[in-house]
Amino acid sequence: MMHPDQIPITLEMVGKMIGTQFPHWSSLPVTEVNSAGTVNALYRIGSELVARLPLQPGDVEAKQAELSEEIDAAERLLTVSPVATPEPVATGEPMHTYPLPWSVYRWSPAPSPATPTRGVPLASPPSSPASCTPVRSLPTHGRTFQGTRRGGVLTQHDDFVADGLRLSRGLIDTDALDAVSSRLRETPGATTQTWTHGDLMPGNLLVRGEDLAGQPLARSQTTMVLRSWL
Repeated sequence: MMHPDQIPITLEMVGKMIGTQFPHWSSLPVTEVNSAGTVNALYRIGSELVARLPLQPGDVEAKQAELSEEIDAAERLLTVSPVATPEPVATGEPMHTYPLPWSVYRWSPAPSPATPTRGVPLASPPSSPASCTPVRSLPTHGRTFQGTRRGGVLTQHDDFVADGLRLSRGLIDTDALDAVSSRLRETPGATTQTWTHGDLMPGNLLVRGEDLAGQPLARSQTTMVLRSWL
């Protein structure tokens, strides 16, 4: 259990939910995915699908709205991403055994996760970091950022950065990082609203050799931030 309020989920439970709500998949084997994710439990359905079940409880309507935003962002990302990204297939309903809405995506064959120690340069087009720039061309349809986290103003994170630097002393060069942070917080704010990838970290990228081969599931925030799918 990663969370004190974590919803208990078992393989048998997921199998029954799939069989009840999606009987056309009832003959497919269901297997748990060993994931480092902290937001959703993942279960393979056959070889081509994966179920995502939120781990923490919450208001059903709010969770449904969040799920709808995730699906919307995933569908948008599919239209511009130069590499593989999961495709939404279906939405599951709450049941007496599991209290929240959940989702099913098409499984993206995973080459291998990127890791900091591998030093993957991701330099070959379309696998460079520039492969994320097409996301910014997506229309926002009048949406504007209303949050306070990723995609917001850097000066809103001063306390968080200070706390992180304090806890990291002796582990990294905190003086150098503090200097970078101080310089970046003076960066002028953007004049337009755009989609952007909000979780570009090695564990959220899939690579084949030295090329980017897959991006995580998109999760929408009001700035069009695309977040991790794990």
